[in-house]
Amino acid sequence: EKIIQKELSNLNIATFQAEQVRQMEELKKENREIKELVFAQQKRIDSMRRRNNVIFYGIEEHDADNFEVLERRILDLCCNVLGVQLDRNCLNYVRRIGRQFSGRVRPIVVSLLSNINKMRMLQNAFKLKGSKIYISEDYDEETRAQRKLLLKIHTHLKNTGQVSKLRRNGLVVNGNFINYSALMEEYGYCLEKRDQTGEEIQEETEKEENIKKRKRIKAQKESLVQSSSISDFFRPRSDSVSSNKSNKF
Repeated sequence: EKIIQKELSNLNIATFQAEQVRQMEELKKENREIKELVFAQQKRIDSMRRRNNVIFYGIEEHDADNFEVLERRILDLCCNVLGVQLDRNCLNYVRRIGRQFSGRVRPIVVSLLSNINKMRMLQNAFKLKGSKIYISEDYDEETRAQRKLLLKIHTHLKNTGQVSKLRRNGLVVNGNFINYSALMEEYGYCLEKRDQTGEEIQEETEKEENIKKRKRIKAQKESLVQSSSISDFFRPRSDSVSSNKSNKF
């Protein structure tokens, strides 16, 4: 009877532990789903926040710049160069982004109240050709990283004689649009090859520097040996043969 009770007790403990494990797995699953949902919502909100933004690069920065000065310069550039008629009522805000460093011109983010004006500015961006100024959309960090890789693939395709144009999340290659995922599957090897080439160049450079360093150390040692030999040659010796002879007389 005691044995049966013990077996039942062990069975109950095992069942309880299995139930606890099952509940824990369910909680982990729910937690993952909530995190994914929150991340998707944050990404959607961030996309909406950037939807009407454009970024100007290359506009000179001065110590006296403030909100009003930047606003006037942007309005003047849009109206007189880009041909997009704007006034202060069309702007949400204008500000520099990033930390200020000596010799670095920070970009300017312009938040517009109308997406139509944004599209007109991007369409007329070709009018800035030949100047140091250019504009782009306000992409999030993930999109910027993807576009950086897309530009490398774009350069690779142009070097092989293909016609390539950059689009938001892919490339138009010889008239056909290819999205980011497909491009990485098909042309990701060229990025790895570039990275390997860069690593090989770095390794060769390090080898050359090490060889030069060893040669310098060897030359310094030989120089020290020579200098010590010369000093030893001119050092007076009390126990020399000549001194012994002189002591005899």
